[in-house]
Amino acid sequence: MRQRINVLPGAGPSSAHSSSSIHEKEDLFSQLLVNVDDEGYDLYDGISGRFDDNIDFEGKQAHMETSIVELPPILQVQLQRVQFNRETLEAYKSNAYVKFGESLFMDRFLAQADPQKKARSKEIERKLRSCRERLSELTKGTGIPYDKALTNTYNMITKQNLFPLDADLLHDLETESELLKAELAQCREEAASLKAALEDLWKDDRKVEYELSSVFIHRGSSPSFGHYFFYARDLPNDPDKWLKYNDQDVASVPKAEVLVDTTGSTANPYLLVFARKGANVIDIIHRANFDAQDVDMLDL
Repeated sequence: MRQRINVLPGAGPSSAHSSSSIHEKEDLFSQLLVNVDDEGYDLYDGISGRFDDNIDFEGKQAHMETSIVELPPILQVQLQRVQFNRETLEAYKSNAYVKFGESLFMDRFLAQADPQKKARSKEIERKLRSCRERLSELTKGTGIPYDKALTNTYNMITKQNLFPLDADLLHDLETESELLKAELAQCREEAASLKAALEDLWKDDRKVEYELSSVFIHRGSSPSFGHYFFYARDLPNDPDKWLKYNDQDVASVPKAEVLVDTTGSTANPYLLVFARKGANVIDIIHRANFDAQDVDMLDL
């Protein structure tokens, strides 16, 4: 796979207008690395984040924009579930659910994509990213999530008879809690609207289609240990058929099991393999016919 990288001075997309110094290069890579941290993202969000990011470049903050020049027949997407907690200085596994489907359309990420659509797409993505960052700040924070902290504090004060109740404090807590709930609702509604607008923008760009062929799963709460298994789609024979390979056991499973929402589970996809539709590069079930002599040799 070949990608084109533009590095723009400054830490935001708007910096491109303040300087004409753009560093561009073409690079080769074998798979897409998608960060997995927060809930509510799908695969297109993850790939977009991979292609539009702020980085450290020559000792300064810069904005990196990447577009694909040439795509391979087989596309591997690695979901980077191993994260690093800067407070505890320890690695941990993110179990965040990333939505994906049986098809992936890569048109929007190509260098030759409609420039007007790409500009509009980046504008929507910036607003969506800002909205999601605010949601993460309010619901996660660095300690107890703010949305729960106010409610828990109010409940503790009113239910525990440890000290005289302060009417003004209770009023302020209740007011802040309601304001926070309203902001959360507004942010979630805005994020959903922006995401819908983004997908609507690219709904007709479906020439570069990839078919999901394999899904590799890690089950476990730690990145240091766990159990691995994978699902394989019976391409090209029966695209609606999925097989589960779990150690020595092989079983046919419904598609819903492969695409299930894994929220709350420690069994999550960490590698997705897609095949370019029509490329005829995948043959999952390839049976060979053995004669009697070959079978005897296998028994030995």
